Parts: sequence; C-alpha cells; structure tokens
Amino acid sequence: MNAGLDQAATISTGDYSTPGYKDSRHDIVLAMMAWVENGTAPDYIVATKWKDDSTATEILRQRRICHYPLQAKYDGKGDPDEADSWTCQSLY
Repeated sequence: MNAGLDQAATISTGDYSTPGYKDSRHDIVLAMMAWVENGTAPDYIVATKWKDDSTATEILRQRRICHYPLQAKYDGKGDPDEADSWTCQSLY
C-alpha cells in the first residue's frame, strides 16, 4: 500500500504527522492516542499550511480546528497566521 505525500507507509513511534511538532496539539495521531489511552479528548488540533507543501520546512500559517459546535475565531490581536491568535468559540 502506498501512502500519500508526507504520509508514512507504516506508523511507528518515530513518525509524526506534522514535521517539527511532537505534541498532541499539532499531531493528530498523538491526540488520538491521548484520547483513547488516557481519556483526554483534544479541545482543538492545530492545522499547518506550509509555504511549499513538497518540502514542509517553512510555515505559512496555522489555525485551530475546533470540535463542533465550536469554530475558530480570530481574537483581533496578534499575528493572524499564528494558531494562538485564534480561539474556539461557539457557533450559536
């Protein structure tokens, strides 16, 4: 079975879903492991857009992906390209 761009063909403890990040905030695999193994559901996951997706070396922007019924909202302060400038707020 072939993996897609930037996806490992097999998953091991040395693989991470976002290069440069080894935490459950940025790595969906680690977030899922923490949820299943420790009961710690993520409040959000940080998505990363690279300047060049083929090299994944320089970050263009990051955003929070919030769980429904929340959505990411810019706080009006700080750099809008940084995830910490966004909060998860209710849609309703």
